[in-house]
Amino acid sequence: MMKPYRKNRDYLVDWIRWLNAKLYWETERFNATERMESVHYMSSEEVQNILNRDVFEEGGVYEREVEGILEEIRSRVELTKSGDGELPRLLYLRERFGLGEVEEKVLVICLAPEIYPRYGKVYGFLQDDLSAKLPSIYFILRLLDGRFPEKFSYLRYFSDCSALVHFRLIQKIPVQGSGLGQTLVKLDDRLCSFLLDEGEGLETFSPFLKRIWPRRSFRDILVEAEVIQQLKGIGKLVDESPVLYFRGIEGIGKREAAEAFCKMLSMPLFFLEAADIPTDKGLFQEFLRAVDREVRLQNGALYFNHLDEILFHPGLESFYRSFLRGLLAEADYPIFIGATGHHRFRLRGKAVFEVEFRVPSLEERKRQWMRLAKVRSRVGEYLASTFALSGPLMEEAYSLARLRAKLAQNGQNPARIRLEDLRAGCLSQSQHNLSSLAHQIRPFYDFEDLVLPEETLQILKELCFHIRYKHKIYVEWGFGKKFSSGCLASLFVGQSGTGKTMAAEVIAKEVGMDLFRIDLARIISKFIGETEKNLSKIFDEAEQSQAILFFDEADALFGKRSEVESAHDRYANIETDYLLQRIERFEGVVILATNFQENIDDAFLRRMRFLVEFPNPDVQHRLKIWQKAFPPDAPLAKDVDFAFLAEHLPIAGGNIRNIALNAAFLAAQEKEIRMEHLILSAKREYDKMGRRVTERDFGRYYPLVKDKNQL
Repeated sequence: MMKPYRKNRDYLVDWIRWLNAKLYWETERFNATERMESVHYMSSEEVQNILNRDVFEEGGVYEREVEGILEEIRSRVELTKSGDGELPRLLYLRERFGLGEVEEKVLVICLAPEIYPRYGKVYGFLQDDLSAKLPSIYFILRLLDGRFPEKFSYLRYFSDCSALVHFRLIQKIPVQGSGLGQTLVKLDDRLCSFLLDEGEGLETFSPFLKRIWPRRSFRDILVEAEVIQQLKGIGKLVDESPVLYFRGIEGIGKREAAEAFCKMLSMPLFFLEAADIPTDKGLFQEFLRAVDREVRLQNGALYFNHLDEILFHPGLESFYRSFLRGLLAEADYPIFIGATGHHRFRLRGKAVFEVEFRVPSLEERKRQWMRLAKVRSRVGEYLASTFALSGPLMEEAYSLARLRAKLAQNGQNPARIRLEDLRAGCLSQSQHNLSSLAHQIRPFYDFEDLVLPEETLQILKELCFHIRYKHKIYVEWGFGKKFSSGCLASLFVGQSGTGKTMAAEVIAKEVGMDLFRIDLARIISKFIGETEKNLSKIFDEAEQSQAILFFDEADALFGKRSEVESAHDRYANIETDYLLQRIERFEGVVILATNFQENIDDAFLRRMRFLVEFPNPDVQHRLKIWQKAFPPDAPLAKDVDFAFLAEHLPIAGGNIRNIALNAAFLAAQEKEIRMEHLILSAKREYDKMGRRVTERDFGRYYPLVKDKNQL
C-alpha cells in the first residue's frame, strides 16, 4: 500500500533510485553505441557496484522500468500533498519556487555528486572525461526522459531567466573553448545543505543576513495603538506580498514591530543592513538574489534597514535602484523597508503601505516606565517628560539601570534600582548620533554663577518652568486639548561674551537635560539637499534624546530670506523654509543665539516662545563677575582691585573670565595673583578683541602696558 512521504530522507532515496536506474541504462546504451569512440571503459556491473554503495546505504540499481519508479514517486507525492504533514525539502523546494518535474530531476542529477563523490566517477565515464565530476548540460539532457529533438526544448531550463538560474538554485560553469552543451552545472552549496538538513537549525548563507525567530507580539512592544491596528490590517493581506515602508528615527521600534508582525503570521524575519550589501555591480546582484532565495527557502519576511539611502541616493547609478525595485516587485513574501528619511516610496504594480513611527506620547511613556521599572507615578512622569525614548530604548535604558544598580550594591540580586540609575540608563540611550553633527556641552554653571539683570534671570527661570512642567500643563491640566505643545524655542540676543552660552548651560543643568551646540560648519553644505538632510538627522535624534539644541551664531541658518536672483538664492530659501517646517514639528527645546536680532527672519521670530536680551554688563554687574571669576582657593594678593577693573574696563563677562584665567597662569610661578598679572592679562584680551589700550581704560596701571616690550 502506497504511503505518503514522512521523512525528507525517504523522498531523496526514491529519487536516487530513479537516478541509479537512469545511469545504469545509460551505461548499457553508452557501451553498446559509443564504446568504440571512447578511450575509457566501465562495465555495467562496475557501475552497478558503484551505485549500490550510495550515500543512503540502501537502494541502488533497481531492475524495473524507470517509469515505474516515477509513477511510484508521483503517487506518494499526491498522498503527501493531500495530508497535513511537512513536505520533504526537495518537494517543498519544487512547490516554493514553482518548479516542474523536469527541473526537479535536474536538481537530483546535480545533488548526487555533491553528497556522494562516486557519482562523479560515473558522470566522468559517461561524459568521456574522467575529470568531469559535475554533469554538463548535454549530459543532463541525456538523462532526462524523451527523445533528443524533444530534449532540446529543455535548454530553456538553463537560461538566465529560468527559475533554476534566476533564483540561484544551480550555477553554470562555462568550459573554456566549449559550447553551451559542455557547460557544467553545479548545485548551489547553500541549496545542498538545505536539502540534506532535516533539523530546524538552518544557518543562512551570509553572516550579514540575520534570521530572527519572533518572540514578541504586539502586546510586548511600545508603539502607537493606531500603528498596531494598521499592521494587523495589513497582515490580512499577506497573500498579496505587501511592502511595508516603515518611516521613523532609529530605535523608534520599527524592527520590533516587524518582529511582532511576523510572530502574528508565524514566519521568521530576516534582517539586512543596506550598508552590508556589496557595491560592486556583479556582487550586488548576486548577493541580493541569494538573499531573495534564502527568504523564500525559509518562507520568511525580509527587513531592509536604511534601504532608503540606496533608493533615494542622488549620486548612485540607476542600475542599483532599478534592480532593487525589480527585486521588491517580484518578491512573494512580506518586505519591510526601514527608513529614516521623509521620502515617499512608490512601487509600480505593487501596493506599498507607509507606516509612520513616532515617539510614544508622554502618557504612554509614563505607563511604560511604571510597568517596566515598577516605579511610582511621579517617577514615571519625570522619566517620561525628561527623556522621549521609544519602547526599545526604554528597555535598553532599564537593563543598563539594573546593571548599574547591581554593580553599586556589590552584585546584590535583585538590586534596588534608584532614580539616578534610571536616569543614567536613559542618558546612555540618548543622542548617540548627535555628536556627529553637534558638540555636547557638559553643563557646569548654575543660576548662582549668572550675573544678569533681574528681569533677564526671571525670564530664564520661566523658561525652565516651561520645560519642567510641560507634562503637568499639557496632559494633567488638559491644555494639550486646546494648545499645541510644539517646539519650545527661545532667542538669546546679545554681544559675544554676555552670557548666552553660559545661560544655556544653566538651563540644561537646571532641568536635567543634555545640551548640544550645533556645529554649523558640518550642517551647511554646498550640495543641494544635504543641509536639509543634516538638519533632519539633528532634529530626529534630539527629539528622541530630549536634548536641548543650541544654535550659536544662528544668523547663518535662521537669517532673513532674500530675493531670488540666482539658483543659490532659491535653494537657500528652500533650506530656510524647511527649517521653519522642521521647528514647527519638533517637540523639544531649541535655543538660538545671535548678536543681532534684526538678522533673524521674522518667521522665526514669531515662533519664539521667549526672547531673552543679554545686555553688556554695567559697573555693578562687572564687579560681581570679577568677584565670581576667582575660586575661593585662588591666592589673590591684597593689591587686587576689582572695583578699579569693573569701573575702567568696559568689557563683557566672557572677556572678564578669560582675563582671570590667563592671570592665574601668569602668576603660576609665583605665590599669589597680583594686580600686575590682571593688567597684563587684560592687555592680552584687548589685543584679541582688536581694541586699543588707552590710559583712560588702564589709568594708573597704564605704565605696565605702555611699553610693549614688557609683554
